[in-house]
Amino acid sequence: MPRPAIAARDTSIETYRARRDFKQTSEPAPSPPGLAEREPIFVVQKHAARRLHWDFRLEHGGVLWSWAVPKGPSLDPADKRLAVRTEDHPLDYADFAGTIPEGQYGAGTVEIWDRGTWQPQGDPEAGIANGELKFALSGTRLHGKFVLVRLKPRAKDRTENWLLIKERDDDVARGADAAVLEQLDPPPAKKARKSAPRSKQQDTPPVPDAVRGALPSELAPQLATAVLEPPEGDDWLSELKFDGYRLLAFKDGGNVRLLTRKGNDWTDRMPNVARAVGRLDVAAALLDGELVALREDGVSSFPLLQQALSDGADRTLFFYVFDLLHLDGWDLRETALIERKQALRAVSDWKAALRYSDHMRGQAGAMLRQACEMGLEGIVCKQADGRYRPGRSKAWLKVKCQGREEFIVLGFTPPAGMRTGIGSLHLGYRDPEGNLQYVGGVGTGFSDRELASLRKTLDALAADAPQGLVYAGEPPDRSITWVRPELVAEVQYVGWSGSGRIRHATYLGLREDKSAEEVMRPVADPGAPRVPYSPRRGSTVVRASAPAAAKSPPKRRAKAADPPATVVAKAPAREQGTVEGVKLTHPDRELWPGISKRGLAEYWIAVAPHALPEIAGRPLALVRCPEGIGGERFFQKRAKLGFPKQIRAGFIEGQPYLVVD
Repeated sequence: MPRPAIAARDTSIETYRARRDFKQTSEPAPSPPGLAEREPIFVVQKHAARRLHWDFRLEHGGVLWSWAVPKGPSLDPADKRLAVRTEDHPLDYADFAGTIPEGQYGAGTVEIWDRGTWQPQGDPEAGIANGELKFALSGTRLHGKFVLVRLKPRAKDRTENWLLIKERDDDVARGADAAVLEQLDPPPAKKARKSAPRSKQQDTPPVPDAVRGALPSELAPQLATAVLEPPEGDDWLSELKFDGYRLLAFKDGGNVRLLTRKGNDWTDRMPNVARAVGRLDVAAALLDGELVALREDGVSSFPLLQQALSDGADRTLFFYVFDLLHLDGWDLRETALIERKQALRAVSDWKAALRYSDHMRGQAGAMLRQACEMGLEGIVCKQADGRYRPGRSKAWLKVKCQGREEFIVLGFTPPAGMRTGIGSLHLGYRDPEGNLQYVGGVGTGFSDRELASLRKTLDALAADAPQGLVYAGEPPDRSITWVRPELVAEVQYVGWSGSGRIRHATYLGLREDKSAEEVMRPVADPGAPRVPYSPRRGSTVVRASAPAAAKSPPKRRAKAADPPATVVAKAPAREQGTVEGVKLTHPDRELWPGISKRGLAEYWIAVAPHALPEIAGRPLALVRCPEGIGGERFFQKRAKLGFPKQIRAGFIEGQPYLVVD
C-alpha cells in the first residue's frame, strides 16, 4: 500500500546550484547529465560539518539522490538510522573529497567513506513517490539489501525524514555500525587511483622532495607529546589513537623484519603480519604503525592484545599503518606527512592483517569528541606538512579521552582474603630531576593468570625502596614490597587526588615495548608538593615472600650484622588522614584490593554532586567491614551515638533505617 504523500519539497539540482558559490568552493558545479551505460553508483561521504554526519547518495537520472544520516549507516537491522532528504547533487560530486571553506554551505571536511554500485528493487521513482525505496548495495563497507522508508510528516517538520534500514539477509552483521565498519574495513580507493607497475615508478620519486637513499636497518620512531586540548586548524591531520604496540615494518625484497620501538625483533612473534608485509607489491618499504587487537565493537584493546601475544594468536591481530618512510629506494622522511600518507594509501588494498590508518584534516575537536563517545583512547594530531623526526616533539600531539597513562612499577602489596599473587601494584614516574614520584596503587583489572605471573616477575626484582622516591600526603603503605624500577604498567583512572595520587585505577597490562626511562610526568598531575620517602615514616621495606598470603615472622631488632636489604620500621599505632575536613582512622587500610578507605572517601567526594540528590531522604543500610572486605561483614540499620548529625534514624513500617539529610 503506498505511503501517504507529503508536501512537495524542492530537492532538485537547481537547489544545489543556488546554495553554492563555485568561485569559493571546490565542490563540482552541475553539468548536463549523460546516459549511463553501466550500473548506477552509490557513494557515502563522511562530512565533518557543524555536526558530523554521513551523506548517503544514490545515482539516478544523471544526479545523486541524497540523504544526510547523522549516525551513519549500519549493517545491523536493529539500527534504524534517521536519513534527512537533501537536495540532489551532480554526479561529479561522487568523486568529491576535500574541505568546504568557512562561510560556504556545508562548511567542513568531506571524505569518501564508501562507494560502489546499487541495484533498485523495482521502479526507484515509484519507490521514492510511495515512501519506500528498496535496493541492494555492492560497496566496500556496505553490501546487501537495504530499504529507505519515509516517515509520516508532522506539522512542525521542516525536513523530509526517512529511515535507512538494513534488511535481513546473509550480509547482516550485528553491532556493525559506522564506527565499527570504519575500524574493520579499509576505506575505499578513489576511482582515479591506479598503481603503475613498480618497475616504472622506481625512477620517479613517489612524492615531492623524496631523495634517493638506502633502506635503513633500524630507526627510532617519532613520538607524540601529550596535551590536554587538541590543536585547531587545517594544518593538522587527526588520527585515532590506537591502544597497542608500536611497530616498524621493514621490507627489503623477500626479507621482512618487524621491530618494536625499543628495537626488539618481533618478526617471529608476528608471522601473519610479516607475511602480509612481504606480499606488498613493492621492492622495499618502511612502514610505521600500531599492532592492535580489536574488540567485537571494533575498538582496539590492550588487554586483548596482551592475551593474543601470550597465546600466540597473532592471526587475530591487525597492523594499522599510519606512515610510509621509505619506498623502492626513495627516502620519504624529508617529505610532508600528507604526501607520505597519499603514497602509503596507494601501496596496498589494505585487507587482511594490514590496515590503513585514515585521518581527517582539521576538525580535531569534533574527532576527539567522536572518539571519546566511541570509547576510544583518544586521537593523535600531526602537522600536515611535517617531516619525520625521531624522538618526541610537538609536531605530533596526543590527546586522551580519559585518564590513561604508563607508570613505573615501584612495588606491590601481598594478597588478602581469597586472592593470590599480589594485592596491588604501586606506581610512579621519574621527574626531570631524576626523582621517582609516587602516585599510588592499582588493585583491579588483573586476571588470575596475571596475578600469578606478576608475582613471579616481581619476586625476582625485589629490592630496597628506590633511591630518590618522593611522595605527597600520607606515606606509602607499610606493607609494600619494593622492586627495582624497571617495569612499565599501563593503567586507566578517573582523575587525581589533591595529594597527587591516581584515583580508582584499573590495571591494563605491562608495556613490554617501553622502558622505565621513557615514562614522563603526566600532563594532568596536579603537581602536589612531595617530600622524600623514608621507611621510618610508616612503611616497611621487605623482601619478597611466597605468593600466598602468610603471617609474618615475629619482628626483631635489626643487628649491625643483618643484611641491609631488610629494614623494619614501626608504623604509627593510629594512622590518620583528612578528606574534606573529615578525619579518617586507618585511611590506607584496603577495603577492596587496591582501594583504600581514603580512596573510597575521595570517590564519594567526587560523585557527591550527582549521587546525593538521589540518596538524600531515602532509607539506607550501612555495611560494616571493620577488617576490610576479606573479614567479617554485617549490616547496620540503626543510628548510633557518635554518628554525624547529617545521619538520622528513619522508620518504614516500624523497621529502622538510616537516613542522610
